[in-house]
Amino acid sequence: LVDRPRSTVYHMDKENNRLYRSNLDGKQFEFVNEFKPLVPPAKRWELSPDRQSMLYFSVHSLAVLDLRAPAERLPQERSYVREFPSEILSEAFWYSASYHLVLISNKRVMIVEAGIAAEPVTLVPVNKKNASGYYDLESDTLYFIDSEKAADGQWYDNLYKLELRKKLDMFGDFLKRKANEREQKAE
Repeated sequence: LVDRPRSTVYHMDKENNRLYRSNLDGKQFEFVNEFKPLVPPAKRWELSPDRQSMLYFSVHSLAVLDLRAPAERLPQERSYVREFPSEILSEAFWYSASYHLVLISNKRVMIVEAGIAAEPVTLVPVNKKNASGYYDLESDTLYFIDSEKAADGQWYDNLYKLELRKKLDMFGDFLKRKANEREQKAE
């Protein structure tokens, strides 16, 4: 895995389950962390936007690996493997703040904190068994394909857009502004 903005290459030693990094020339080679192998092997490895973690996943497992120096790590903080035995993971993406993951499975689109104790929250159920997607990190927008049964009885694929805002006011939809506050905003 190449991190061009930081001129860094990550090397996965899958035989010994060790992750190393070096500069683009292969020099300054250093050990980063050990990782747990997934069965079946990982589909993809992806750096977090803050470059402090890496996710990798397979059909039933998701793992997060801490890339920070050992002295900066808390014992159980960010390296873990989470199993999804009754779901098939097709995609996994980092949310821009690096503390949440956006996942697509054969059953749902979900978001989960990047921590072992966090429970996934379903955003949207899906019908397609192999739903696929693309995540735009700059706008925190997920584009995904799902199937829907039409009035004619046939199943058709549709493209959906799910906007996840970075600076979302958690209570904005629940709180109503007073009339004078709205007027002041408009001026």
